[in-house]
Amino acid sequence: MKLRFPPTRYRVVRDSYLGYEAQFRPWWSPFWWQCNFVNTNRSIRQARQVCVNHASGRGAAVVAQFSTRELEVHQ
Repeated sequence: MKLRFPPTRYRVVRDSYLGYEAQFRPWWSPFWWQCNFVNTNRSIRQARQVCVNHASGRGAAVVAQFSTRELEVHQ
C-alpha cells in the first residue's frame, strides 16, 4: 500500500519591493514559504515560472494554475 500525501501548493502574491513573489506550501506546513528562499519578480509571468521551476526540481506538479485572462490583467 502506497501512501499518498496532498500535493505541494503554489501561489503568486504581490510584493512590496518589486512586484510579485512566488510561494509554496508543503502539505505538512501551515505556512507559505518563498521559493528559492528569496525571490521577487517584475511580472506575474516570471513569478509563475519560478513556481514551475521549483516544482519540477522537486518532482512535483504545480497545483495552482493561472488563467490567461488573469495573467493579462496583472501584466
